[in-house]
Amino acid sequence: MFYKMIASLVFIFCADCLHSETIFTYREQETSKDVRYEYDRQLLNLALQKTQEKYGPYKLVPSKFGANERRSQVDAENGVYENFFFKQSATPELMNNFAYIPFPVDRGIVGYRVAFLSTKTKEKLKQVKTLADLKHMTILQGVGWLDAEILQRQGFNVILSGYFDPMFQMVARNRVDLFFRGVNELYDEWQSHRQIPDLTYDECSGQVLMK
Repeated sequence: MFYKMIASLVFIFCADCLHSETIFTYREQETSKDVRYEYDRQLLNLALQKTQEKYGPYKLVPSKFGANERRSQVDAENGVYENFFFKQSATPELMNNFAYIPFPVDRGIVGYRVAFLSTKTKEKLKQVKTLADLKHMTILQGVGWLDAEILQRQGFNVILSGYFDPMFQMVARNRVDLFFRGVNELYDEWQSHRQIPDLTYDECSGQVLMK
């Protein structure tokens, strides 16, 4: 099952920053095992390196550790950080409120999904033949994730969580059925959480990625 999402780096620009070394803030990890934002940080660093000769020296600093999607957006709205860059799925509201990079920085790959699930649910998933069958399963999403709204509007049974790492435990313990992740996120997150008993992923869609 695939979802197309447009991901953009969104930021608050501090017009009064007159330091010789400009501060740029990147989004810090939500948990110690959270590797979702490493690509974004490296991409931002590369862009700043490429433009350093024209715009001068810079310094990258992290935002507060542990903030989820909703908290990061609120911090951006309130101007908590200098030049705060964060990646979020594009919506008209975000595009009206923030300056943004007008292309998907992940080149759209994050919109293709593979589900984490339990070994028990993996067997149950084999019986799913239709969209109606799939809608009987529960789908785990994070608070503030655009996918949650998309799935809910299409009639799926969505369960929300405000904390990232426990989501892997929730799906492994059969509190929910499916936890969809972008294909570019699957490998690193599997390596970080594979020690959780009974946690696995949908091999029908994910096996090529794991080779």
